[in-house]
Amino acid sequence: MVGAGIFVPHITMLYFTCDLYLKYLLFSSGIYDVKTHDLSDLFGLLSKNRIDLAESIVEGCKSENCSVPFDRDRLEAILRDEGKNFELFRYPYEQLEPLHAHLNVMVPFVLSLRKVCDNEERLMHNNNNPVLSSR
Repeated sequence: MVGAGIFVPHITMLYFTCDLYLKYLLFSSGIYDVKTHDLSDLFGLLSKNRIDLAESIVEGCKSENCSVPFDRDRLEAILRDEGKNFELFRYPYEQLEPLHAHLNVMVPFVLSLRKVCDNEERLMHNNNNPVLSSR
């Protein structure tokens, strides 16, 4: 549960950043029409189409000093529980129940996503991928 002293906009941006990184990885994999903010759905779609990237994300989480035992099942369970948190934290005053954020998992997750995205972008540039030609 998010307690006193946690500034909700920071949490909103954490989940939104995860959303954007996952959509970038899907886009770079040729999946263009994704209309959800649910992190569980986005990670599931990535896992079905680019298992290598999904595994890199999980491995990256393990190396980001995650303070909890970490594996893919745990990540997927947390994403199922908190997958819609971007939408929920965006308007916290509309929620009747307390909001929950596993920051000890989501922070390593976003850091791992960043590294995987950076690596994917480097590979795309090295391969002269046309997706990036408009940059």
